Amino acid sequence: MFQAKDPEGLAAWYETGLGVSRVPTSYNEAPWRQEAGPTVNFRVRDLDAMAARLRASGIVVDIDANAYPNGRFAHLQDPEGNRIEPWEPAG
Repeated sequence: MFQAKDPEGLAAWYETGLGVSRVPTSYNEAPWRQEAGPTVNFRVRDLDAMAARLRASGIVVDIDANAYPNGRFAHLQDPEGNRIEPWEPAG
């Protein structure tokens, strides 16, 4: 969790840019769920595709040139400056 100057705008950015659905407003709505498996950072299926999509919208994404035993990582900031470290698991 973190605070936002523009919660609605930031929620829209996360939904559009990273596929994270908004916080439910009632108990009848399902919360966002990630795929089963270990959680290290923000897990993504295709780091290169995600980076390309975000770069096309003007977001600076730095992909780590190293491939680690547990996968690949990138670094970026959301529109309010919160750091995000996407992770594409190995294999």
